[in-house]
Amino acid sequence: MSYIRRGYCNQCGQCCEDKPMPLGWGQHQDFFEDMITHFDKEITKVKGKTYFGKNWNDPITGACKYLHEDGHCTIYNKILSLVCKIFPVQPHHIVDYDKCAYYFEEVTQEQIEILLTQGKIRHVWQNTYEEVPS
Repeated sequence: MSYIRRGYCNQCGQCCEDKPMPLGWGQHQDFFEDMITHFDKEITKVKGKTYFGKNWNDPITGACKYLHEDGHCTIYNKILSLVCKIFPVQPHHIVDYDKCAYYFEEVTQEQIEILLTQGKIRHVWQNTYEEVPS
């Protein structure tokens, strides 16, 4: 099955709060291992655990150091890591995020091919696509 990611980042901060993205973090392990393999080979140690990407996490709380106390990203429109730009890429990545404005629609391969041909969607990661902004 394939998915179309719909919605938008409303900067709720749930993916950045106290849950930095560690290697081997349960259901997210496949995603982050792929990210390291294909894009950013850097990893970081925070609170004795190994995390994906550059040292963007507070060593005490584990939260992203660019997360403002009101829950918004302070560099959202400036520079984001690749993982921030494309996360979430699978429905299970946001199952516990009740404030997140992203959602996923299951689609068939036939639907994907039609929408790609029409230029209405683009490929994000593996079996996930997103709408092309108009």
